[in-house]
Amino acid sequence: MHSKKHFLKFWFPVIIYAIIIFWVSSQQQPFGVNVEIGGLDKILHVVEYGVLGFILARAFVGTKEKISTRRLV
Repeated sequence: MHSKKHFLKFWFPVIIYAIIIFWVSSQQQPFGVNVEIGGLDKILHVVEYGVLGFILARAFVGTKEKISTRRLV
């Protein structure tokens, strides 16, 4: 039961977030928004994948006994 709790706590958010990224990326015009601000798409990508990186790092740290910061990066 312990590993199931760890999966739900650490890896389930990663999977759900990756599915959301895939789904939104497959839309021609996500959420029906058409905003023409220069470079906004780049900023949104940095934020989007920054969040993914954070929850991935959280999942690795939460499920591995000892992982070095260097290896995590």
